[in-house]
Amino acid sequence: AAAEIAKGNLKPSELVEACVARAAAVDRDVRAWVGFDPDKARMAGRLADTKPATQAMHGIPFGVKDIIETIDFPTGYGTPVYHGHHGGRDAACVALLKEAGAIVLGKVVTTELAHFHPGKARNPHATTHTPGGSSSGSAAAVAAGMVPVALGTQTTGSVLRPVLAHLDTEDRDRFSRYCRDRYRKAYPAGADGTTTLPFSRFFMIARAA
Repeated sequence: AAAEIAKGNLKPSELVEACVARAAAVDRDVRAWVGFDPDKARMAGRLADTKPATQAMHGIPFGVKDIIETIDFPTGYGTPVYHGHHGGRDAACVALLKEAGAIVLGKVVTTELAHFHPGKARNPHATTHTPGGSSSGSAAAVAAGMVPVALGTQTTGSVLRPVLAHLDTEDRDRFSRYCRDRYRKAYPAGADGTTTLPFSRFFMIARAA
């Protein structure tokens, strides 16, 4: 999509509208979003239309796991304890994506405090099944085609399990080889052992439902 926007074949507002329409069609069943404002996203898309597509992520919508702060939405950490909490700032990963021209589409489901208690998200390929843990909303939103990119985090298996839950056997083998050969070098962990990772169809090797 970024390449098509850069070529002038696709407007950011058109991509945003496609994401909004897809969410309206499937999120009743997938339940990936906890914060979603179509009008705000449309406004950001129209604004991006007026600017030259010189940035790497110009006009690309993305979802933000609900333990990562963004000034655009509250951050509830998947728990009623922090319902409505608003940190009033963007986390560094969100700020960097915005600087690269990306558009926050909304906040996606996490397990409670990114731990074991599951959130409401469902696997878009089989909605009676789990989308994995704690970056479940990020994986489900991307796999369902509601957004091209979403941020997740991992301390143990919070990205790997959701990714594998959305892949067929062949793609799981490919992703396992990628993780073994490249993952730890490409995405080093922070001091607390947590890694922030981008979900995308390329990263997940996933297809929309």
